[in-house]
Amino acid sequence: MSGGTRWDDGFDTVFNYDPSFKGMKNNKNRRPAKYLVNALTMTDLESINNQTTKDYEPNIEGNPSEHILIQPPMEIFKNHYSCSQKTFHDDFSKSKLIIGTENTTIRFNGHDEGKEYESIMTKETFKHYVNQKTVHEAPYGSLKYSPFIYKDIPLMVHSASIITTCHVRPTIDFKAGAGSGQTMRVECIEGDIEDQADIILLNACGIDQGRLGGINVDEDNLKQFLGCYNDSLVEAINQNKITHLCLVQIGLGVFSPEDLQKKNLIIRIYAEGILRLKRLCPNLEFVSLPDEIQKYFNDYHEQFTTEIDSKKPVDSINTKDALALAFHLKQIDSNRIVGYLNPSDSVVIFGSHPVGALCMEGIGDGFVGEEYIGQTTSGILFNSKYLVNNVLNIQGAPDVPDHGVGLHQPSPPQQALSPTKADPTATRHSISKQPDPEQTPQPERPSAPALPPQPTPRDTVSVSPPRAPQTRSGHSKPSAQMPRVTTPQPYTPSPTKKLDDTSAIHRLGSEPGQPTIGQSVPTLSPECNGKEWVRLGPFIGYCQ
Repeated sequence: MSGGTRWDDGFDTVFNYDPSFKGMKNNKNRRPAKYLVNALTMTDLESINNQTTKDYEPNIEGNPSEHILIQPPMEIFKNHYSCSQKTFHDDFSKSKLIIGTENTTIRFNGHDEGKEYESIMTKETFKHYVNQKTVHEAPYGSLKYSPFIYKDIPLMVHSASIITTCHVRPTIDFKAGAGSGQTMRVECIEGDIEDQADIILLNACGIDQGRLGGINVDEDNLKQFLGCYNDSLVEAINQNKITHLCLVQIGLGVFSPEDLQKKNLIIRIYAEGILRLKRLCPNLEFVSLPDEIQKYFNDYHEQFTTEIDSKKPVDSINTKDALALAFHLKQIDSNRIVGYLNPSDSVVIFGSHPVGALCMEGIGDGFVGEEYIGQTTSGILFNSKYLVNNVLNIQGAPDVPDHGVGLHQPSPPQQALSPTKADPTATRHSISKQPDPEQTPQPERPSAPALPPQPTPRDTVSVSPPRAPQTRSGHSKPSAQMPRVTTPQPYTPSPTKKLDDTSAIHRLGSEPGQPTIGQSVPTLSPECNGKEWVRLGPFIGYCQ
């Protein structure tokens, strides 16, 4: 709190952050989102998976204001509620896309460094990739590998410079509690979702440089893409006229590089981005940060503390559930425009998954901050395909060749990205078949999450197709009286962007020893201790 005084009425009613996410982390039976998806898309409950709503479009034909009943089992979720297609159409029609700055000049702490970068993706190029069939079907964890490359940079790295925004409403009661202390349970809202307070999600990604299959990014590229993230954050706040912001720091947990110099650079870029927000965002009145800022920002903690005492640029460092706090800030004053930084994923940014990522099937470390959003808000219905094709007026040809996924030939050597020593098939959470969470104890996340233990992006996973949805027991079937709505049409690539997918993987299977960008890698790499180096793309590989 600021200056030792209450900064807001009802602050104590907001629950503290819960690392088990109200029991949803290891128990699929406590996740209510599939009942919302079932009612709106008429997809069979047993067939709903992580990617079901990646093509969802609110159906405004006929009677879009018709109230549709959402009927999760009351013995688990207590309440039924209703919604209409029109509510989601109106909410999502206000969505926005921000990619760095218009002139792609990176600024630190408000000062122009004078260096312009040409590799930042344009909005036209972004739309091209979102509509590209190969990208739209990309499995979780695959966008840091070839062939998903633009201007010699993996799409996962590009995603760090991109923020998508969307208005969402809660589908659960964030203040429902049971038992002693701060234990929470999942209870659905009552009434109609239209009557719930809306907040703005700022969907943003970190860069995975972790030891489990992440990629190495040099300092110049870190400045470029994370500098663009800082600029995108300012632009997202200003375009949406956000007055209250609840931050969740991204990219400083398991995505952090082991190289201390690089890690400190990342911390500096993020810290300077936070410290400048109020100065560059005239509508921004309140900024909340998660607890334990001293853990990741030791060198900046004193500066943060000084600024907190003067009520700028940070108003509160606390241990509250940041998502619940965001809805609370909106509920007590509907005139506020409240933003919440969603620690998202590159597959969400580029649209092969909706907001929520692995929220239907992920278990343990496959269920973190992004999944929490998908299970507890209308964000599960938001996807980038709908954003670029139905909301944004993006025109003009992209600067990518009309074949494959738009791969470019390598640029002149520049030491851009290089492989880590870890086997990229190592996983933190697998999408393979999981044991029954009701019978088998699930491990907690192996490493401390970023600021506080607030929602953080998940670790690298192996590049394999998502597992088939499993039969879920213990759920009641939807009522026969449930109103029917139009089923979303299957995904088809944009007719103006029809591509020849046969060339999309021409970089896969390159001969061992073929040089990476700016680097010659022998067939028997010294880093592999005499073992063979298997090259997966221009920037990545592993020892065999």
